[in-house]
Amino acid sequence: MGVKPQMPLSHAVELLRQGSQQPFQLCQRDTKADDAMLHSIAKFIQQRITPVVALESLDQKKWAGVTRYQRESLMGDVTGVSHLFGGESGLCEAIASALSRYGLACRLAVAETVAAAWAFSHYGWSNPARPIAVVSKLAEERFRGRLPIESLRIFPEPYQNLKRLGIDRLDQLFSLPRNALVSRFGKPLVLQLSRMLGEVDEPLRTYRPPSENQYALDLEYPTRDIPLLLDRIQKLVNPLCAELAECQKGALKVCLRFDLVDRTKKELEVGLFSPTVDEQQIVGLLQQQLEATSLVDLVQKIDLTASLTGPLRTVQNDLFHQRGVGSWAEGLSDVELNRLINALGARLGDRSVVSVSSTKEPLPEEAFRATTLIGLQRKTLSARFSEKRKHSEKSGSQASMRFPDDDTSALPKTDRNQTRLSRECDNLPAFRQATPNDPMRRPTTLLAKPLRLLVLSANGAFVHKTQSTLLPSQIQLAGKTHQIVHSWGPERIETGWWKGSTVRRDYYRVELHDGQWWWIFRGFCASELADRRSWWMLHGYFD
Repeated sequence: MGVKPQMPLSHAVELLRQGSQQPFQLCQRDTKADDAMLHSIAKFIQQRITPVVALESLDQKKWAGVTRYQRESLMGDVTGVSHLFGGESGLCEAIASALSRYGLACRLAVAETVAAAWAFSHYGWSNPARPIAVVSKLAEERFRGRLPIESLRIFPEPYQNLKRLGIDRLDQLFSLPRNALVSRFGKPLVLQLSRMLGEVDEPLRTYRPPSENQYALDLEYPTRDIPLLLDRIQKLVNPLCAELAECQKGALKVCLRFDLVDRTKKELEVGLFSPTVDEQQIVGLLQQQLEATSLVDLVQKIDLTASLTGPLRTVQNDLFHQRGVGSWAEGLSDVELNRLINALGARLGDRSVVSVSSTKEPLPEEAFRATTLIGLQRKTLSARFSEKRKHSEKSGSQASMRFPDDDTSALPKTDRNQTRLSRECDNLPAFRQATPNDPMRRPTTLLAKPLRLLVLSANGAFVHKTQSTLLPSQIQLAGKTHQIVHSWGPERIETGWWKGSTVRRDYYRVELHDGQWWWIFRGFCASELADRRSWWMLHGYFD
């Protein structure tokens, strides 16, 4: 009937009245509803056709020859999925048929590049009754020259300059030298040409639908009353947990956002030890965060989102409780453990609640690793107890204490007798296997950073480094002198050659004249250094 975009409204209404006796409706265009529908279509295609779907970009300038006020097109990479629909034509038919059931008409084109697909979908129609164009590589080279220059998605300035020169189609533009195009029309035009020819890839920003686990509530009137806010938060947590429970998922991280009257936002975040749909627990953690937060203005809107979720795990506890640490751990409910860790994390901070696990590093200060528990799904407590018990038994059976063959005078009397007895036995080595049951095998207090000791040298002075390989009789720390009465060792701890510079230490357990027991070691210089002197460090205390 002659109605076209950007036509005066009165002219369009007159054409409708003259061209059709059917009634028509005149209404304001709802750009938000159109944009929401486009996002719904992108999500639908992402779930049913191909996961790589992108919304067309909006540049700073309007494209020449295109009446466009918002996003109107979707681009998708169908590489590797077309065979599931019987080819590219079948894929396009499936998309058009699925969208027609919702009353939507679309134009589709499949080409080698994103720019070519957009151009053929908007300007390459040979049969308007069938709005599907599947262009092969050979056909694309043949027909793309007939496309108008508007199909390049160029800005109005170079478009008008090309029109003044009489250039209307792409084949006329392809015949011009690229250098002249850059100098006269700018780099964006040449970039679009390269994208059309496949010389430059056009990146696709994959569409990511908004989180489904998100609920919002507009307050009737702004407030900062804590009980009222908690009541509204409870109304948001209930549907959130219900939705997660239907999917057999639980919340691992919950984000609460307040929109204030002064247009600022206040965000609170709660991390959880394991996935949960316990409404009371989530509300209680949010309440602790809210009570510790000061709101600078009144709240007018509340948003609640489960930003991180995980599958729910069902564990059946033992029917009968047995005595012992292992059975207690197995009988402990996961719900009780989760609540304890979540409560500690809410009060002390997410990074303050950690799990300590052993590593394979030989150095004592690197023999364990602390991992944050909040926001990570962990194993049951009984499994962790059994793993720690097995690891300790295994590490204890592999560790060994080595003694020098020529000197046992530095050992305590009991250990000296055991060593001499073992040497008198046949087929037994001159060292004793250490076990986890050995008393005072490791210090109860391990220093995070060893302390440098001064040792008594041959000339009677206390020095940092010494040439002697023997255990010193006197050591000095912070200006105070200590005399070594008894000792037990050495135990050699050495890093692997594959980890860079080798670290070698000889550890001793020493008893001082005042009854203290220290864990000290003798450090060795690297083999490539000329200085062969060693030093002594304090690494722990035996309480």
